[in-house]
Amino acid sequence: MRMASRAAPRFSFWYQVFHETGHVVHGSSVGTPWAILKGYEYVPGAAATAFAEAGAQLVTDLLDEPAVLRRHTTLSEERISCLSACTRDIRLFSLRWQLGTVAFERALYEDGGATDPDLLARAADARYLRVATPDDAPPTWAVQSLLATDPLYMQSYVVADVVAEQIRRALRR
Repeated sequence: MRMASRAAPRFSFWYQVFHETGHVVHGSSVGTPWAILKGYEYVPGAAATAFAEAGAQLVTDLLDEPAVLRRHTTLSEERISCLSACTRDIRLFSLRWQLGTVAFERALYEDGGATDPDLLARAADARYLRVATPDDAPPTWAVQSLLATDPLYMQSYVVADVVAEQIRRALRR
């Protein structure tokens, strides 16, 4: 498998590169004849999405492992420390954001359109991110393409984070 990208000087770019590399490693390494376990999350109904995302997240989480970065990169100690700290911060924020997004999506389906989606999204943000969104702020929920393309997919990321962390702990033993 090959992956091409144009490097960007942002942490989010490298975080995404590691995540997508995790999908490549997962898809090319899982030795099973069953497509559902190979991680083809781009084929509707043909994947255990949390399993596929857990493999990708496990590689992403390597950014939080200073020993791995020392062994496999030429980064300075200062950069390694910064990268590890950024990764830990993003992991904490990301899980809360994902839980909020799952809660918002669930509320959206349960509500059946009776309530303005902006109000539901703001309520989820207030609960999970502990932020108050100004009334005149543009709707941020509308940029979540997964709501339209892959309903309920966000919950796969939540489960994947838990599975990836369990694997990391097992590997450390």
